[in-house]
Amino acid sequence: DIELPKVGKGIGYCLALTGKAFEYIWKKDPKCEQEVTKQLLQKSAVFARMSPDGKASLIDALQSQQNLVGMCGDGANDCVALKTADVGISLSEAEASIAAPFTSKIPNISCVTEVLREGRAALSTSFQCFKYMALYSMIQFTSVSIMYYLGKNLTDMQCLIIDLVMIVPLAITMSRTKAAKELSKELPASNLISVPVLSSIVGQVIIQASFQIGLFMYLLTKPWYVPPIYDEDIDDNDPRSSMNHANTVIYCLTTIQYVATVVAFSVGKPFRKPMNSNVMFIINVMLLILLNFYVMLVPDHITRAIFNLDYPSYYKLSYNNFLSFVAFIALINAGITYLYETLIISKPVSYTHLTLPTSDLVQISVVAVSLKKK
Repeated sequence: DIELPKVGKGIGYCLALTGKAFEYIWKKDPKCEQEVTKQLLQKSAVFARMSPDGKASLIDALQSQQNLVGMCGDGANDCVALKTADVGISLSEAEASIAAPFTSKIPNISCVTEVLREGRAALSTSFQCFKYMALYSMIQFTSVSIMYYLGKNLTDMQCLIIDLVMIVPLAITMSRTKAAKELSKELPASNLISVPVLSSIVGQVIIQASFQIGLFMYLLTKPWYVPPIYDEDIDDNDPRSSMNHANTVIYCLTTIQYVATVVAFSVGKPFRKPMNSNVMFIINVMLLILLNFYVMLVPDHITRAIFNLDYPSYYKLSYNNFLSFVAFIALINAGITYLYETLIISKPVSYTHLTLPTSDLVQISVVAVSLKKK
């Protein structure tokens, strides 16, 4: 039978197992179904004099307990274990490098923290890019739905500017933020279909859609508002067929929403460096902010003609004042977007699986497993 060592209550300890001891346990309980076997795997910190097959069996046993297992090896006898592990790191460029997905030029395990830092940063970046592309689609879906309600749409030039001038550069540069220098105690989300990811997307969709719909409804109450005019002499592909007050207001608001959401999703800590370390991204964001507010606030006929924005020949003062109000609303929209993502959503999961019992003095005893044969 297998028995765990008896120690005083509140004293933390870990176990050291030899290869023969583990093989005995593995033969007794190959599926790791007994509670004592599970506790042994959880408490064991040292596995000495393991055979190549024993290393692979140990990894299988740990994986059967829903653990993600990493393995470092530097010889041919580690190849089986390196293939079996979820993350295999070869510490040499010899035979083990063929079996392992990662090869370190430094012949010690200090490379493990590097793999963890880069892996967490890559996973976090992938999730943030996914959320941004999903939200970009929903923002444009809302604006197009409003235009369809009026029987109109965004112009081809507006869609081209949104896609090529804004979304593509932002999506490329936001992913270039490097990994944080220090390995954090938190873990990034590991599943797209999870509460943090879905609540982030759904919450942001509600925020952006609410601002668009609310601003559109407020626009309809203005005495100078003119509904879209249907002119049979103007072809549907002509930009003039879609130029109207609602189109201009919604387009100006959404251009700020695209930038605000990418900034909210680019918060670096704790897995990536701060946002300001990504110089290309910051330059891109600043240029787009200046461009969008210039188009919105400066009554430049040439600029508004390029962007297919409506500029009436009457009520100019009231219309320009309303666009200034749109700029103010866009700033509030951006602030709420950022605060929702940073204060409510971005709360990483703490990793406490290997935390020892907390006390003023934690005594760690390395003991051996008692194997008794009846």
